[in-house]
Amino acid sequence: MTTTDVTWMHAQVADLEHRIVALESRISGSTRKPPHHELLVSLYLDALKGPRFEDDFVRHWERQTFALDVRQLLVLARSIRDPFPWRPFLRNADLYVAKGFDFSEARTYLLDLARDLLRIQGLSKLSPRDVMGHALPDLSRLTV
Repeated sequence: MTTTDVTWMHAQVADLEHRIVALESRISGSTRKPPHHELLVSLYLDALKGPRFEDDFVRHWERQTFALDVRQLLVLARSIRDPFPWRPFLRNADLYVAKGFDFSEARTYLLDLARDLLRIQGLSKLSPRDVMGHALPDLSRLTV
């Protein structure tokens, strides 16, 4: 079995997992459409600006985090040419948790997505924390 075959199988497994989640959400009555790639890029750029610590913004980012999936992160990685597009989201999630907001479940979900994407990319020996590198700059003080 070649590396390409293994990568393809991992992508299929991740796709099936997400289809099951989508099916479960349809059964429970909630459906969501995946964001268009331009919306994903916009969300990524907003995440780069850094978090805002008002409750409304925290809840907004929690919803946005749970709306992401591996396929969307893969589309985002290709659009922005960053193999680890989840880094600004994870940085913000860490900051929310550090400030005492109830964001740990969303952070765990994001870490799982990051692990899945690393596995699909053939980097399963790395953890998301391994590729965080230097902290991304906090640009929140530059926003209005």
